[in-house]
Amino acid sequence: MKKGILGTLSFVLLMSVAISCGGGGGNPLVKKAKKAVESRNYDEAIAAADEAIAANPDDAAAYLYKAQALGEQASEVPQVSARVPGYQAFRTNLNKAVELNDAALEPMKEVEDGNNIALNLWSFEHNRAIYYATNDSLLQNDPNTYQNAIDHLKNAITINPDSTLSYEVLSEVYRASENYEGAVEYLEKAINLKDNPSADDYDRLGFFYGETLGDYQKAISVLEKGLSVYPDSVGLTQTIANAYFAVGEREKGIQAVENLIQREPNNVQYKLSIGTRLYRSATELGDRITKNNETLFDLDQEKRDASDARVQEIDNEIAEIRADNESTKAQFDLLADRAESELVRAAELDPENYIAHETLAIIYQNKAAALFEERNLERDFDKADEYDRQAKESLKDAVEYYEKSITLTDDAEVKRGLWCTLFPLYVTLDMQDKATDAESNCQE
Repeated sequence: MKKGILGTLSFVLLMSVAISCGGGGGNPLVKKAKKAVESRNYDEAIAAADEAIAANPDDAAAYLYKAQALGEQASEVPQVSARVPGYQAFRTNLNKAVELNDAALEPMKEVEDGNNIALNLWSFEHNRAIYYATNDSLLQNDPNTYQNAIDHLKNAITINPDSTLSYEVLSEVYRASENYEGAVEYLEKAINLKDNPSADDYDRLGFFYGETLGDYQKAISVLEKGLSVYPDSVGLTQTIANAYFAVGEREKGIQAVENLIQREPNNVQYKLSIGTRLYRSATELGDRITKNNETLFDLDQEKRDASDARVQEIDNEIAEIRADNESTKAQFDLLADRAESELVRAAELDPENYIAHETLAIIYQNKAAALFEERNLERDFDKADEYDRQAKESLKDAVEYYEKSITLTDDAEVKRGLWCTLFPLYVTLDMQDKATDAESNCQE
């Protein structure tokens, strides 16, 4: 999982800017509304503002103080999720106040400063969300903590629909609570609000679609859009390579990683990435060959007691499967050899890299297993012997890399697992002393 953003967020600064005292141009109803707000008599303030609006629908100050009363009243509603209607009414009236003030011949300073009300309310709700979302004690002991953060953030974006920060935090809280649909929805909204979304924005959204929702085609669409704006982004290239491999577009995935390697030919991580992914694709082909071989074995058994007509059918099936195996094996060899080459280079560039050595060990072990399968199916004794020889040579390479891997990890359980893997390999290679040692280390 890519790193979340919750741990890096800080609380926004609470505003304490007062609205300048213009008194609504001397309108006593507006003054009454303003005074009632200051004394927190919100219903009285709303009633006075409504009277002023009824008398003069173009009174911007009346809408302003009605908005302030509605917003502050909403902020005091005990149930956090029940504040949204009040905040919606606040936003509607504040927008109306600003609209009327902008059209007025003599705009009022108190209305011009009115957005400070929204900023105060927004920062209050946003900060409460951050408190819940980053409080480890609450997160561990209260199952409603994430929902509390979500409720506060929904209030924040109702108060300030243009706050990309609140949308981004809401997306991350949804991700942390494993509501990935919500994470995607609000990250998309944040991106749509931005004039110039960053490469990280596209990368994160693509990651959410692919790795969390499993919609890799949508991920590719998002990432391709990001790369059209940021063609040199390493993060976007890596993420889209993952998505291409996930949907089986192997060549596009390989090309994406190769583009990275061309920029940094000796970057170990890039070589590990393409090496492991190439071999993963090769393994899928290897599984197909193994399945085919099992079918060939079953057909060969069936053929012994089959009628002449069925024998002909079996021979045709065997011929088709062998042809598929030949084609598949050619692809397998191409991918496996390229994976091996990249991983060998990674191991050379970083001789202490555990992943490179262990992956190479697995590659050689699986290659040996495939050759042993060919040996078992081969009727020609000389060819069978040759398959056996090649398999054991590959097995020796696997042993070498497994042994190196043991020296590269301090994890006792991982070491034990490697010894357990080595034991049957030593037995197959008739390395009895090493087999005894491996068996002992495996049982510790």
